[in-house]
This record gives sequence, C-alpha cells and structure tokens, in this order.
Amino acid sequence: MGPFTLMSSAEAADLLADLEQTLAQESMAYPHSQGAYVIEATDQKASTTVGRSNYETSYWAMNYRDRHLDSLAVLDLFQHPALTV
Repeated sequence: MGPFTLMSSAEAADLLADLEQTLAQESMAYPHSQGAYVIEATDQKASTTVGRSNYETSYWAMNYRDRHLDSLAVLDLFQHPALTV
C-alpha cells in the first residue's frame, strides 16, 4: 500500500493554519467555560522543571479531543477519498 498523495503542499499548509486556529479556540463539544467537565488538578502553574502543569495538560487534552465535531476541515480530512476508498 502507498505511497499516495492525500493533498498538495499548499492544501496541507491551509489545513495546518485551520487546525492551529481551531485548537486555539475552546472546543464546542467540550466547553470548559460552560462546565462541560471539571479539572481536579490544582497545580495551575507549571513548575520550573515541567513544561505544563497537570491542570494545563488536562485542559488541553480535553480541548484537543474530538475536534472533528466542530472543525469541517478535520471532518473533511477523515472523509477524504484517498483515505476511505
């Protein structure tokens, strides 16, 4: 199997820009600001030896989850004929 071309370099750059914009926004599927979930970690500030606190890691894990539900670009990627046919 493979190699195959899923998209051009220009299309990949556009997808990356869309993904970065989507991930910078709060998830519509799991909106923390609306109480969709509770983060029990209390260390809201990262230590000097760790890049992210447990709180930040938990927040981003939920924020990145299931983004195909609120990003047409991701959903379209999953439905691309080069992957599904």
